[in-house]
Amino acid sequence: MRSALRQLPDKHKRLLLIDHCQQSQNRLESILEQNSLYQLTRCNDHVEAILLLQESPVDVILLSCNSSPLPCPTIISDLQKYKLYTPIIALSSSINEEQGQELINAKATDFLSTKNLCPDTLFRTLRHAELTVKQNEEIQLLQHSDTLTPVGNRQFFYRTLLHKLNVLALQKRQLALITVDLDHFRKFNNRYGFSTGDEIVLELGKRIQNHIGTDEVVARTGNDEFAIILDLPETYDLLVTVKQLLGKLIASLTEPYQHTDTQTNLSCSIGVVLAPEQGDEVDTLTKRASVARMQAKQIHGCSYAFFRPSMEDSHEQKAGLEPDIMNALRAEQFELYYQPRIDLRSGKITGAEALIRWNHPSQGLVMPGEFIPICENNGLIVPIGYWTIHQAALHL
Repeated sequence: MRSALRQLPDKHKRLLLIDHCQQSQNRLESILEQNSLYQLTRCNDHVEAILLLQESPVDVILLSCNSSPLPCPTIISDLQKYKLYTPIIALSSSINEEQGQELINAKATDFLSTKNLCPDTLFRTLRHAELTVKQNEEIQLLQHSDTLTPVGNRQFFYRTLLHKLNVLALQKRQLALITVDLDHFRKFNNRYGFSTGDEIVLELGKRIQNHIGTDEVVARTGNDEFAIILDLPETYDLLVTVKQLLGKLIASLTEPYQHTDTQTNLSCSIGVVLAPEQGDEVDTLTKRASVARMQAKQIHGCSYAFFRPSMEDSHEQKAGLEPDIMNALRAEQFELYYQPRIDLRSGKITGAEALIRWNHPSQGLVMPGEFIPICENNGLIVPIGYWTIHQAALHL
């Protein structure tokens, strides 16, 4: 998994000091010069700091509580939108326990009083901050890792997508959300068992992970469903890049899956939605990627579909039909129409094909192309099949 959790380097720690007071900057710099492990970068306020953080990472942020008219907890919150796991040490000439607790509650790693600050205290605080963040990263990594596959889990996916969307406009970036799942995986599980199903999901995760580069994040969001976040600068052609990735994925996912002593070909469906063009909220994008993936399932074999607004209207209409289908069976709203088969040589009718229609009480005659795929997905196709055979036999 390409984790969003950054590991701190062992040497040459980069510190970013945010403080508009030149005297204070010089004093901290003179202390840090006593230890060659630390390299200091200075800036006057948190706005300038955010621009610097976008260009290159730092290991620790030293934030003067007097660097801005904004409250220090607000500044800490703003900084963490861009560097979630970078430790922030708040500095002030005097900080009492109540103020310190307020800073800790705002997710500051630690706080220091600069009055009579000595090298031992500063270096000990820096080491403690690095260790604390490293331990927190390891915990977050365990919490955000999928238990079966080598990718992130659902929590990791939502947190990462939310963070990327929050900084999308400011950092002049764009992203594609790609969701992948296997077709008819429920039938495979029923036939071979859930243990074999887990082997297939593990292999699916590995195949996806093999095609993920440094600009992508992958997570498992459902039983056999995976999500990929492709994040690129605005200057890149996102559509072309996505299609190149889809080509590689489909070539890999069409290969048969080996399990026990046999091989099985399982097709997949892929849905794609682009941000911010087609949405900039987590729920909107995940829903639209799912709608596109459902559309891809209408195509035979491994296939993909890009989201279009018309898909959403069609999806909502079909979703509205689903709860009515079982009632339709009980209320005998289905009807059979017969299309004759004619012998062209004699002109005689030799048989007939039974065609099912749904006489919906409010929507009128519903064609099978609108409700049969729903029935195939939710299992209602079996009782409807029995009804059709029984009804045709009665008519015969």
